[in-house]
Parts: sequence; structure tokens; C-alpha cells
Amino acid sequence: MNTFFSKTQLQESLAEKRAAAEKILEEGKLNNFLEKIKDWMDKVGNVPGLRKISDQIILGIDCLQDYADGTYREIPKETIVALTAVLIYALVPLDLVPDFIPAAGFVDDAAAFAYVFKSISDDLKRYKQWRKFMQF
Repeated sequence: MNTFFSKTQLQESLAEKRAAAEKILEEGKLNNFLEKIKDWMDKVGNVPGLRKISDQIILGIDCLQDYADGTYREIPKETIVALTAVLIYALVPLDLVPDFIPAAGFVDDAAAFAYVFKSISDDLKRYKQWRKFMQF
């Protein structure tokens, strides 16, 4: 994947975040979590490395918000868990490559988003189509 970390390390780190994601969902704390994520996105949305995928990140956040609000439920719970887990990963500053390292700190976050978005791309496409339809 790159010189900082391996794909296996990234997968293991994301797997560790799944339990926290499932707990957030089980305890009904998704809206509170999304508020923290929106604050985080305001701070880092233009950071090199994340800027290229910020539209996808925002789409994922919107999907989670519509899920939390009950307006969009046509999505596998596994996808909701994966989105929540990758956002937890990104929110934690001490991960595979600590976020405070200049120029490199968000490389692993971008890789984590790319990895998860690839695995849930069909679900996000369906969500995007639904959202477009609902705007009419």
C-alpha cells in the first residue's frame, strides 16, 4: 500500500474500530457521533490527502445522517458499521500514521476511506440515486 503501513495493518486497525462503531449504533448515539464528525470535517476537509476524497466522505456522512434520522434505511447494517468505523478511525489522531505528522499524518486516513469506500461503493451509489430522486 505504501511505506508507512501495510494493507493488513490498515484492515486490522479498521477491524478494531468496528466494535466501537457497533456500540455507537446499539446505544443510539449516532447523531452525537455525527456532530463530532462534522466538526472534524470542518477542520480537516481541506487537508492534502483528504481533499481529493472529501466529496465521498461528505456523501458517507450524509448517508449516516439519513440513516440516523430514519429517512434512509435501504442499506445493509454492515455498510453503516463500516462507514462509522472508518470515521472513528479518521477521528482518532493517533492511528497508523499520527495525524500531527506534517504531510504524512492523513495518508492512512485517506487510505482507510479509499479501502472502505471501495468495499461499499454499490451501497453508496444506491444511496446517491435515492438522494437524487428525493430532491425532486
